[in-house]
Amino acid sequence: MFKFVKMISAILCVALVMSMTAVVGFANNHTDTRWDFFVTNADSKTEERQKVDSSPMYVKYESGQHDVLHTACYAGKQNVTTTAEHYVPVSRYQEVFVPNYGLSMNGGLVSAHFSSVSLTKLGSASGLWSPDSV
Repeated sequence: MFKFVKMISAILCVALVMSMTAVVGFANNHTDTRWDFFVTNADSKTEERQKVDSSPMYVKYESGQHDVLHTACYAGKQNVTTTAEHYVPVSRYQEVFVPNYGLSMNGGLVSAHFSSVSLTKLGSASGLWSPDSV
């Protein structure tokens, strides 16, 4: 009986250790960073951050004077957004996922670019972004 209890304890211990290490392989760079710009029809851009997987870039437009902004993912000076328009519209209070191939360009360093939909509307805008999404 003692050997049986000892064997069950060992099996449970191994299962516990395996369950704790199984999550380690799923990390990516999805921590949100704040952005805050005076947006015009020219690009405003965030600092570059490292992509670590091929997931879309995440953008949330939290507040601002624009109803809609265009956002795109850049690797260095190259737009790597994979939509037909090469940008994704994002409305105020909305979050979007921007498909891109930034992981394979510029050493995986990407930035989020924003511009006004209107050529005449200027104003502040702010929100969150991350190079990878969950």
